[in-house]
Amino acid sequence: MCKNRVIFNDSEVSCTGCDTSYPIIAGVPRFIAKSASNSTRVTFDRKWKLYDSGIHPLWGNAIDGKFLEISYEYPVTEDRYTMWRDFVCKFFRVDPSYFKGRVILDAGCGIGWLSYTMARLGATVIATDLADSSISLTSKILSGISNSKVIQADLARPPFGKESFDSTISLGVMHHTQNTRHTFFQLAKTVKPDGDFFLHLYEKVQPLRENLTELIRKIIHLFPKEVQLEICKRFLTIDFSLLKDKPVRRKYFRAVNRLIMLSKTPEETFDVYSPKYNHRHSFEEVKSWYQEAGFATVESLTHPSQNPNSKISYGGALWMVGRKRRN
Repeated sequence: MCKNRVIFNDSEVSCTGCDTSYPIIAGVPRFIAKSASNSTRVTFDRKWKLYDSGIHPLWGNAIDGKFLEISYEYPVTEDRYTMWRDFVCKFFRVDPSYFKGRVILDAGCGIGWLSYTMARLGATVIATDLADSSISLTSKILSGISNSKVIQADLARPPFGKESFDSTISLGVMHHTQNTRHTFFQLAKTVKPDGDFFLHLYEKVQPLRENLTELIRKIIHLFPKEVQLEICKRFLTIDFSLLKDKPVRRKYFRAVNRLIMLSKTPEETFDVYSPKYNHRHSFEEVKSWYQEAGFATVESLTHPSQNPNSKISYGGALWMVGRKRRN
């Protein structure tokens, strides 16, 4: 917290400035302050436990007109790694050589698929997350990969020095923290001059649909955590590809989907409805954050919404990158 130097031993990390210490458990430093969001930690701990074994779909996105799905698998096959590699390079608009030799922070690593991919491509990766099950899964998937390290931490209070990373990447995480803007600026400090900050956030684009979805969220939060996932699975998850031969039901669910968010998998639905915080932001808003934080160039990796009324997908998705100004 005080940003002084730390000392590591086999069982803990201690600060030379304020005498604070944090435990090392199962080889992972646990930088979890009492002020960390316990609700967020418990929510995502429950979600990532679904991935303990087997193949599970995570999410998907369209790239250049082609829909690509990201699925988790352990042990990771070469075919799965190839899919992850192609997705990352296409979505970030970089060549595989971009990662070689870079020190990269995976801020909100989830199940570790991105950290694994970047490490295999030659980056030194620091993977961090708040949830216990995320840390466990990421540690498992990165076991044996020497150019990686897993750290448990709160992204709103990242335990890293200023300008520590060549690239910081945070996908679908910051909008689940208490204050997205605050978390953005904390992570922006970790990026070196001439370094890149990639992010994915929910986009503010359809006020009616977003407000109705938020109302459903509030209702779901009246139920215990163990019930919330079942609600998401039974009532808010629909795979439209399975309704090709049922045109009436397909039209019905498409109409519902224009009013509230429906997802293809329970995990995606859970990600929208169950977290305590679920903020949405506009492209211009986030662009102004980049500029204020000293990033010389800011780009959309897709395109900012121009006509909110024409966009069907819930809230849209901001995929952005900024390059930090040289000193």
